[in-house]
Formats: sequence, structure tokens, C-alpha cells
Amino acid sequence: MAYIRAGMLDRGESVLKEMEAQEIYAGREVYKALLRAYSMIGDSLGAQRVFDAIQLAGIIPDVKVCGLLINAYVMAGQTREAVIAFDNLRQAGLEPNDKCVALVLAAYEKENKLKIALDLLIKLEKDGVMIEKEASELLG
Repeated sequence: MAYIRAGMLDRGESVLKEMEAQEIYAGREVYKALLRAYSMIGDSLGAQRVFDAIQLAGIIPDVKVCGLLINAYVMAGQTREAVIAFDNLRQAGLEPNDKCVALVLAAYEKENKLKIALDLLIKLEKDGVMIEKEASELLG
């Protein structure tokens, strides 16, 4: 965690890999902190590596963890990958929270794909997904 807090993400990830090689797995919060750090700087490759490591460690990603991966893709300008991660979240049986929906809508908005964003909103509402304040304000 100290490497992550110090912004030394590569070193933090390296320590995790060394631990995994010895079949010692860090806790959920350590992985989540590293994923959050990569996500906030838009390092989608780093975020995807940590997301994969989370699953290899036997930790089942929740909506917040998936949201961090989606955020990394959005920050990196990779709308297609953000949408794939969003769709994978839904296919895994998780209901996206308002933040995840807002991230995907914002990605579409940045690319001026408002019709696709609106179609997504309509589909989510038909599927019973609650659209709350953050997501609804984006296209309002």
C-alpha cells in the first residue's frame, strides 16, 4: 500500500506479482487501491492488468471494481473498451450503479454519439436499471 500511496504504481504492482508467484495474495483493498490509482490517471493497461490479477486471486469483482476499470477506459478515451467492460459487468449479473452508467454516457457524449447514449438509457430503463441523478444529468 505504501508504494501505491506514494504514486509508485509500477513498484506496487511488482510487489503484488512477487507475492502471487509465491502464492501469497493481497487482500481486496490492496488490489482495489492499485486499480483506483491506475483508473484515476487513465492508465487503462495498468487497470486491466490489476483487474485481471483480482480475478486470478479469486476475488470476485463487484460493481465498484468494475466501475474503476470503466473509468480507466473513459479517462484514456477508449469508449469501445469502456462499453465492453460495462456490458461484461451486466453479463456477469451485476446491476450497474449510477456512476457506471454516467461514465459510459460521458464517453459517448465526448464522441458526440448522443443518439447511442440515449438508446442505452432507454434500454437500461426497459431492463429495470434505475437511472439516478448523475447519469440523468449528463444528457439533460
